[in-house]
Amino acid sequence: MKLILSSAFPIKRFESLYKVGNPQAKCYALVGISILRPDRFQDLALTLNRDKTEVITQRGCIVSHLTIGEVVTQIGDGIYK
Repeated sequence: MKLILSSAFPIKRFESLYKVGNPQAKCYALVGISILRPDRFQDLALTLNRDKTEVITQRGCIVSHLTIGEVVTQIGDGIYK
């Protein structure tokens, strides 16, 4: 995350990843977008809140199976910053 945030045009990189990435990559990109462009994150979040696609997440040694909608809510709550 820090590498992309410190690169040239980080929002373009996150937007590109969001467009072409798998569900986990999209969620990763959304974290960056939420930091750089909270308004854009809110627009994308509206379209994903009810998405039931499964995403595997890991925090420390805990692996979870969540829906994209659940992850988007957690990103909005600041859990992944």
